[in-house]
Amino acid sequence: MLVKLESQSDFFTVSRERHAAKRFDDTYRIHPDIIRALIHSASEAASAWNLQHWKFIVVTDRARKEEWFDIAYGQRQIAEASVVVAILGDLQANRNAEESIRVNERRSRANAERLCALR
Repeated sequence: MLVKLESQSDFFTVSRERHAAKRFDDTYRIHPDIIRALIHSASEAASAWNLQHWKFIVVTDRARKEEWFDIAYGQRQIAEASVVVAILGDLQANRNAEESIRVNERRSRANAERLCALR
């Protein structure tokens, strides 16, 4: 679900009223197009030196999610959720900033081409 914020106060309302979900309907599935759009948006978020020094691992398969049960400190939500996203950060990205920028530019062009091909 996309939320359109009309004003700054809407942001504060959304952040104040958010809550942690402890149970999920494990029969519900988020459409892959929505997952792709969310990951695409997150991957283009601003970052230091515009490096976007993160990678996303998206898991929708229940068996795979259950493999992550211990990593998630035994939280059942990991298996019940429609999708689980692990965000991995490159803590050394600044050391290879110039190369990372070139890689990100190539990746952005490739992603744009893939998105156009999906339409």
